[in-house]
Amino acid sequence: MERYAWRDGKIRLRLNPGDLAETGLSREALYAFGKEARDSLRQFLVTLQNRGELPAGELLVEVFPGEKGAVLQITPEIGVLCFFVRKTDEMLRLFPLAKGRGAALYRRKDGKGYYLICNEENAALFSEFAAPCQISGGVLKEACKRIL
Repeated sequence: MERYAWRDGKIRLRLNPGDLAETGLSREALYAFGKEARDSLRQFLVTLQNRGELPAGELLVEVFPGEKGAVLQITPEIGVLCFFVRKTDEMLRLFPLAKGRGAALYRRKDGKGYYLICNEENAALFSEFAAPCQISGGVLKEACKRIL
């Protein structure tokens, strides 16, 4: 198992087929991601937390099965709710609502979309119009410009 972290603060675990077999998983099980795979993955992550290799508390885990193994992208769960808006037209529709609710709006410097940061009580409103995502504050500072 190879463990590494990037600037975005997410921990990535690269698991080869041997590592997957030790956890009781296979590539096919990760593709299907049934109850058995979820339980095995949960037990594996709890074991890593007990060893001190992962932060304590709730974790958000994204699973990327590949040709030879899998990559787990792990983020400690944070209270900030973020939504991704792909197109400028969609952002313009959300702008009055975001402004009225006190949400923060960021434009990606590479021009590939917008991030909307809001509190929990307004999340239900924005979830109808934008896709929820997880992003760290460091990425917002480095790769985005705040416009609202």
